Amino acid sequence: MNDKQTITLGIIAYNEGKTLINLLTQISPFVDEIVIVDSYSTDNTAELAKQFNAKLIEEVFVNDFSRIRNSVIKNSTSDYILMMDCDETLESPEKFFAFDFVEEAYWLARKNIYKGEWRNPPPDYDYQARMFKNNGIIRYGGYLHETLVGYNKAEKLPQFSILHHECTEKFISNKVKYENILSIKNNSLSKLDMADDEIFKGWYSYEKFPNGAASRWCSDNGTVTFECDDPSTQAIGMYISTVGKFNKARFTVKAGRKVVGKLEVDLERGNVFIPINVCEYAPCTLTLHIKCWDLREFTPEPRTLGIFVDSISLEMPCKTGELKILFDPTASYFMKGDVHDDCIIQNIINSGYWETYTQRVIDRFVKPTDVCFDVGANIGSITIPLANRAEKVFAFEVGCISFGYLRHNIMVNSIQNVELIRGAISDKPCKLYYHYTYPNTGGSFVSTEISSQEAIVEQVDSITLDSVANKIDKLDFIKMDIEGYELNALHGATELLSKFKPKLFIEFNPWVIEHVHNENPKPLWDFLAKEYEFIYIVRDDKLNRVLSYESIMAGIDNKTRIMEDLLCLHESMEI
Repeated sequence: MNDKQTITLGIIAYNEGKTLINLLTQISPFVDEIVIVDSYSTDNTAELAKQFNAKLIEEVFVNDFSRIRNSVIKNSTSDYILMMDCDETLESPEKFFAFDFVEEAYWLARKNIYKGEWRNPPPDYDYQARMFKNNGIIRYGGYLHETLVGYNKAEKLPQFSILHHECTEKFISNKVKYENILSIKNNSLSKLDMADDEIFKGWYSYEKFPNGAASRWCSDNGTVTFECDDPSTQAIGMYISTVGKFNKARFTVKAGRKVVGKLEVDLERGNVFIPINVCEYAPCTLTLHIKCWDLREFTPEPRTLGIFVDSISLEMPCKTGELKILFDPTASYFMKGDVHDDCIIQNIINSGYWETYTQRVIDRFVKPTDVCFDVGANIGSITIPLANRAEKVFAFEVGCISFGYLRHNIMVNSIQNVELIRGAISDKPCKLYYHYTYPNTGGSFVSTEISSQEAIVEQVDSITLDSVANKIDKLDFIKMDIEGYELNALHGATELLSKFKPKLFIEFNPWVIEHVHNENPKPLWDFLAKEYEFIYIVRDDKLNRVLSYESIMAGIDNKTRIMEDLLCLHESMEI
């Protein structure tokens, strides 16, 4: 046992008790904790978990390996996590657990064994990031070929190997599961034509196969140029079927001169996914540059062959739906959202609407000549109804994923009167942490520190609403829903509120303020009451005036109701 840090053995399982017992028998003496996330196996997996005193979490597999691996992380309490599959063991466990782990992550060589034969001897090691710090930031991303993300530095440990037993049988047994995921991915892939000579530079002529597919050899220094129309694009995927003379490759993706993605890997056969962020640039032209180096130890041929690429694709895993407008039955808008979102986009898919009560407030209080702010725009489900009614809308969103979908939804629906501004809204410019929560992506929030291990965390820059005052001559209506950070945003908007006196439709969520931000909700009420004379609770499409903090809290029992939506006005209105 390593005395310097605690270690969790993390496993995902489904009817693999036959091989799981070998892994548990070997590793259990060396680790402090075992966490198994099981997709309701019908074999002896549960009995094995009990036998080895493992923490068993049962979770339905929903076509996403990252999500189920992240459940392992969520339920782990040790300093480090060693992630293993049921059909794997370590080659030298005593030496491995005696190692002094200090880096954020470690790459281990995986030896694929089939019928006693080592199928990937050097230099074709299959290196994978399997040992990593349990720090609340490092997590898995990707749906089929899940990848560890969130670490800045990793060390390769070639002296320690994972033995992957009976790999071919495992792949065959999981064929149906993989095909299901691929069907999801293929619905959202935009593949490049490998036979197109116009976009490939520094590559060799393509090879055409009987099935119509084309592949190319990339030299040690090649580029591909192509169009990216969708701001929600999250990655460039490549399938490498053969590795040439080089051990390493660096993939750099640029939109113009701006680097939007970068990945450095040890070259090996299989899928490579290069995460990219084009939400601020698309539609745009992307250039993928591939640089290979570290020549393998054999005599070079005249051609410096790097990798043989079967496909390159843009990946946009998403859900789609049609957004309708209560006050404009003739209008409908095509919407994209995160494939994991069971909140906003799922409601749009199910009903065609999002927050009908908010749409009714817009219908009643927003005029065709108004200028509006949508603070916390998410994917645009309220931005678009506002734009349908108002003259101009400024939509503020901070999250990379949400902003990408917001930009796409505005662009694809040809909406011309919306200006998008990316940034966290606060009382001053500073660094904050944005927590992207799923499946309830509508609950994503910013805070001054990392406060949730269940979210994808991103460090972001904040701005104030007053900082955009020079963009406008008037401001008539503000919708604000930023999950408990509203008071900070309002403190950064005092100039706008004083100058323009806009109507304010704001979420008042004491539970989030208290439990997420560790603040007292009363100062938010005090600010609103000082700024606005007339405040109304919007509930069940009805407006009820509220006069005190005590009266608003009386309707919140934290069971059937945890929040209120408030309409704040400077003039009285007929209810």
